[in-house]
Amino acid sequence: MEGRGWNDTPQVLSQNPTGKLKINLNKRVAFPLQKGTETISTTTPSLISSLPPSSSSLPPMIPTQNNICDIKDAKNIEEKTFNATVEIDRIFKIFNECLPFINQPSVQSNIKAKLKNLEEEWNSCDKELQKLIVELAEHVDKKNVKEASAVQRKIVMQGYNKQFMHAIRQIILNIEAQDVSQKEVDDAI
Repeated sequence: MEGRGWNDTPQVLSQNPTGKLKINLNKRVAFPLQKGTETISTTTPSLISSLPPSSSSLPPMIPTQNNICDIKDAKNIEEKTFNATVEIDRIFKIFNECLPFINQPSVQSNIKAKLKNLEEEWNSCDKELQKLIVELAEHVDKKNVKEASAVQRKIVMQGYNKQFMHAIRQIILNIEAQDVSQKEVDDAI
């Protein structure tokens, strides 16, 4: 005989108060052959047998309501078209309106050069990047710094870390600095 298995019964036997030897099984369910345990019936009445005999033998009823829903064709749904040539003009108008607020002339010229780079690379960018830049420009136009920063971060995290993204980040930071200085002026008044 080989060594003990993981599920073998223990070799030490304990004695019941009645004087009978009992095998100590470390189980949650009582051993089925052990005396003194109640056996639970495994057969339970089914749902079908609880129904009246006449209704249980009938086939299922046909639904009384028509469940067909109207599905609209794609031509019925208006889709916003994306025109890259119109959008680039609007983007540059928004970003160029932010340039005069940058105080340092060297930073301002650097941003202009990088925005020119964006204009040159615009047609080579994929549609997803173009849509994200349009969304970013809309947030910059509304002066939503948090949303613009979130979209800029999303663009960079998707791997579109181009030179013009650094210029756009500087514009966003400049808008944030303007908001802080405006709040300080308002608080002083």
